[in-house]
Amino acid sequence: MPSFRAACVVAIFPFLACGGESTADGDSSSGSSTTGEPEPIPCAIDSPCALPEQVCLVEQCSDGGIPTLKIESPSNEESASWTPGGATTQLSVTIQVDNFQIVDPAIDPTNVRGAGQVVLTIDGVVATTISEGNAKAGVTVTIPADATPGGHRLAAHLQLSDGTMYDNVEASKRRFFWFADSQPRVAITNPWPGDSFSLGQQPVEVSVATVNFQLAPASVDSAPGAVGIVHTFINSDFPTCGEDPDCAADYTGVIAPPNNDTWALAAVLIPKAAADTSTILITQLAHTDHVPYCGEEGPATCDAIWASVELPRIVPVEPGESGETE
Repeated sequence: MPSFRAACVVAIFPFLACGGESTADGDSSSGSSTTGEPEPIPCAIDSPCALPEQVCLVEQCSDGGIPTLKIESPSNEESASWTPGGATTQLSVTIQVDNFQIVDPAIDPTNVRGAGQVVLTIDGVVATTISEGNAKAGVTVTIPADATPGGHRLAAHLQLSDGTMYDNVEASKRRFFWFADSQPRVAITNPWPGDSFSLGQQPVEVSVATVNFQLAPASVDSAPGAVGIVHTFINSDFPTCGEDPDCAADYTGVIAPPNNDTWALAAVLIPKAAADTSTILITQLAHTDHVPYCGEEGPATCDAIWASVELPRIVPVEPGESGETE
């Protein structure tokens, strides 16, 4: 939080003391002007702050340190507690932030750097905005989530009180977790839906995770039980393709670990694409001998076990130009 000498600021930020003292938890920053205070010092990627102790936060120099966000729970790939059967369930989330003060936007009209709110989204939908609590000590909230069994994505980011996202990389975090039932499931944990890529053909690092299914090296023999590999597809019609033997055999790649695990990583080649289109990346569970995995009932009742992400394809722009950048 910034240091303030003007007594009137105490009415705006009651957690600040006059005389330029820091907040109770040690956080302090500068960058918002008040009567008698210096104007904010602008900064940018190609125009950093002049003082070595300052950092550039949302185009203003700040001396309060870099706001650093952590998602304490759920942990990555955790099978979180949930209540099946309904449209939604409740998810407990704990966040912790260093060098940041959580404030109600109503008492932060000047968008002080080093202060603001924490926004939580689940599967791309805003679930809540945290506007009170001790950021350094950690804040726990319970939020609604889609009660569909399988993989889910929790994202958190810091924002100024006017809704502008903090632009330092430490101000945003992601977490993948499961609402697990008894069925084998697969999910793409990287990239996330909406992650954009340029137009050319290129390899993309893809990570997958499974629950109630063990990933294993590919083999000429089929390992017994819920054990196997992951096939990748590009722009295929799922689940129809996964349940058609000829289409399912036309996979573009294989993701399998060197040893048995519930996580694996591989490079997947995505094709050249036109601007403002998307590439659909799909994964499907298969036996170690490449036959699609259809559950313990066997292929006669095959329901494809699959997951997908949509990846926008964009024209990159140079820093400083208008438009979206990778």
